[in-house]
Amino acid sequence: MKISFCSIAFRKSPKSILEIIPIIADLGYDAIEIWGNHFSNIPLVDIKDALEENNLRVAMVSPYMDFTGSMENWRQSLATAEEFLEKAIALDSYNIRVF
Repeated sequence: MKISFCSIAFRKSPKSILEIIPIIADLGYDAIEIWGNHFSNIPLVDIKDALEENNLRVAMVSPYMDFTGSMENWRQSLATAEEFLEKAIALDSYNIRVF
């Protein structure tokens, strides 16, 4: 069985995803679900390198989207969807959970 951990558990922590990845690996998880906010200001290549160094795969990425609030929110959500599709592909993940 493969077990993954969602980085949203660290949402109130000042730790970056680059600090969270080794913690998750040390705990014995097989994969990580990366909460959308944990991508902020971290180059994707650095995340990918940390994942490889820690032998973790990405189970899914998890952005926030709002398709019902307003037309502007809808447009922004489409842009977010495109951005996270690109992130998921780059990280060899085939799953996106939308909050």
